[in-house]
Amino acid sequence: MTLAVVRSIGTSRRLATAQEYADLLTAYLDYRNSRWPRTANPHLFLSQTTACGVEPVSHVWVNDVLGMPARRLREDRLLHEAEATGGDPRQICDLFGLTVGAALRYTATVDQPGLIEYNLRNAGPLPQARVDGSD
Repeated sequence: MTLAVVRSIGTSRRLATAQEYADLLTAYLDYRNSRWPRTANPHLFLSQTTACGVEPVSHVWVNDVLGMPARRLREDRLLHEAEATGGDPRQICDLFGLTVGAALRYTATVDQPGLIEYNLRNAGPLPQARVDGSD
C-alpha cells in the first residue's frame, strides 16, 4: 500500500507504509467510508461538520482526538526515526519531507549522552552469565 502525501504548495509524493500500518489505515478507511459513504471530502480525517464539505478538520479537533498536540506526535516520530536510522538525515528528509537543515537538527540528537543513559536505564535487566560453565 502507498500513501499519497499532497502538500498545500502543490507538490505530491508517495510513501510506502509498513504492513501493520497499512492494515490499520485500511481499517480506518473502511470505517470512514461506512460512516460517510457519500462524502466528497478528500481529507483523511473527518468529523460530523467536515464530512458535509471539503475542508479539513481543525487542529483543535485533531489535538482533542489525540489527547496531545499533533506537533508533539510528529516530533516524537521524527526523533524515533532519527534514532532508528542511526542519524541518517537523507532517510529523515525522504520520509518526512524535511529540508536537510531540519533533518540535521533531529539527527543531531542521536548519540547524545543523556539519551544513551536514558536508553540504558530503561533497556531492562542486563544479560546474566551462565553459571553451569557452558558459555
